Amino acid sequence: MLIVSDASPIIALAICNKLDLLDKLFDQVCIPQAVFNELTVPNKYKAIEITEWAKSRIVPAKNTSAITAFSLNLDPGESEAISLYLETGADYLLIDDKKGRIICQKRCTNNRYYGSPNVGKTKRPSYYSKVDS
Repeated sequence: MLIVSDASPIIALAICNKLDLLDKLFDQVCIPQAVFNELTVPNKYKAIEITEWAKSRIVPAKNTSAITAFSLNLDPGESEAISLYLETGADYLLIDDKKGRIICQKRCTNNRYYGSPNVGKTKRPSYYSKVDS
């Protein structure tokens, strides 16, 4: 299963020392370039750890018209994350921003977007054994 993530959920998981959780729950984790840029600002807490984890997960968002439209209300990372989610047909989008989730309600037909506290809801209970190992 494929998940696209915005920056805030990744930062939250890094603070809890649980960056590996997404890898245990999903086959592929993708982040757009703008999210990577937000995550890897030098001297930010956990920036080195996040950079190592995130650098192999960058997938460019290509729909510039969608990104531009989303950017009217959202920051670049959220705009690219929503666009990449729609472009790839990912199974889930992980996004904490309230405005971003409201846009998803309007634009995303499958309603598979979650905030970081609900990342566990994206999987069936049988997958939780992976998380505990």
